[in-house]
This record gives sequence, structure tokens and C-alpha cells, in this order.
Amino acid sequence: MKFRSMISQVGKPVSTAEALTGRSTRWIAKKFGVSIRTAQRWKAGTQQPTEKGGRRAKVAKSADRLKVAAKVLRETRAVNAGRVGVKSDTGRAAAREGTRNVGLVQLDDSARDRMAQAADALAAGDVERAEDLVSDAILNTGGRNYGPLQISDYPPGFHLI
Repeated sequence: MKFRSMISQVGKPVSTAEALTGRSTRWIAKKFGVSIRTAQRWKAGTQQPTEKGGRRAKVAKSADRLKVAAKVLRETRAVNAGRVGVKSDTGRAAAREGTRNVGLVQLDDSARDRMAQAADALAAGDVERAEDLVSDAILNTGGRNYGPLQISDYPPGFHLI
């Protein structure tokens, strides 16, 4: 799965409060036709939208997936990467693509900094930069150094922890 697909899956909100992250109470009330107080409860996570008129599904769809994914990247402390597809811009043409079994990776402080930079880039809409930073954080942390390799394909079992 490509980075954009992986981020799209990561960016699915788990709760109503997460789906409404970064939205004002007035926007929520106006968008979904509820009172300001109800909007405050939804945003705080103390009350869930009813299924009336498909509100719960509409709230989930209103989430800014890039912002939700950025929040997840900021909170990531480890990655269960498994066997990832990699690419390189250096070396022989036949050796530029392949796979590496990266496994479970505990992110050190510098890798968490790169993940935070990736989250900032993602929130700003710069998906390519975020992709490069995430790849670098995963492949070059905790004494690992995969050199010029970049992750090009994320397996189905890829998890940010």
C-alpha cells in the first residue's frame, strides 16, 4: 500500500471527538444542526451523535484525515513495519528496488522529532515531505541505518504504535 493510502487509513477517526478535532463549536452546531451545548459535548467526547438523519456517519466523514493522521504521527513511539518495499536513487538499476524486513522499530528521540516534522508537513498538506520524513524515521533509528533507502510500499500489517 502506498503512503497516501496508509495515511488515509490512519486518518480515519476513532471517535466523534477525534473527528471534530480542530473544528469550532459554532461550525459543528451549524454544520450538523445542533445546539452549541450539544456541539460542545460532541467535541469533548461526553456525548455521541445519534443515528438520526445519519449524523454519526456525517460527523465521521467531516474529519480532516490529514490532521487526524498528523496527530497519530506525533504520538507514535514505535512502528510495527514488517517487510516493507524499498527504493533507492543510487546504485545499479537492478538493485534500486526491493524489500527489507524492518520488523518492530522503537523510535528514538531523533526519529520522534522526524515524525513530528512529518506530522507538521502532513497538516500543512505536504504529503511528499511527510512521506520522506516518516521513511527516514523508520529506517534510521536505534542504531539502524539503511542508508539511501526510502520506503516505497507499506504492508497491510503496518501499524503505528
